[in-house]
Amino acid sequence: SVLPSKGYKMRCFGSLIESSTGVIFRLPTHGTPQDEESAMTASRTYCWPAGYSAKTEYNIDHRGNLINGRKEALMPISQLRQLNHDYLHATDHVLYNRVVKGGLTVVPYNEVYVKVGGPARGDGDRSYETGVGRPVGMFCRTGTYGDIMHLLRTRARYCSLNELRYDDIPLYHLSPERGIRAFTPQLQNDFWHFVASHLNPFQNPHIQHKTGLKSDFGAMKQKLEE
Repeated sequence: SVLPSKGYKMRCFGSLIESSTGVIFRLPTHGTPQDEESAMTASRTYCWPAGYSAKTEYNIDHRGNLINGRKEALMPISQLRQLNHDYLHATDHVLYNRVVKGGLTVVPYNEVYVKVGGPARGDGDRSYETGVGRPVGMFCRTGTYGDIMHLLRTRARYCSLNELRYDDIPLYHLSPERGIRAFTPQLQNDFWHFVASHLNPFQNPHIQHKTGLKSDFGAMKQKLEE
């Protein structure tokens, strides 16, 4: 998806329970909107507006052609950006082919079908034809301990597999109500200190709440072995 400015107003794909972590990609830059549209058309990069369910996993054939009316619903990315601006500043909101008088508090996601990965290693190498490169960030959609730890683990695994430093993948919190906010290294350290000191590492609520790492408590030994 291409979100409105600062991540406000638009929800992301998937439920908060099943899709709490997301990745951020940086799109290529072009001199004019017309140049960008030409590059997207040539590379078969597709865009659909908020309120339309493209379901590309079912509606693109093995040759990369759109089927089942998805081509007729395409929208230029410049128009997606204009709609995003209207979601923040206009009274009425346009969702695909209907107008919502008075607007919505949270609008559904739009969709962009784009190549990710590829040889790009910097901003100048990104292209719609060869890929927009690796993620430039990751985000968490909730503030629960489990989801934040899932975000940190996902970043750790990705960096390990790709031989990157943690600093190469900055972290954020994203919500339609508060937009995107940085989860800074200092906040990450504070989070781990709080988790280590105050949270019960066991799923069994009957086990003592605070058990030190040097404790000879049998359950702690079992947990460390696991």
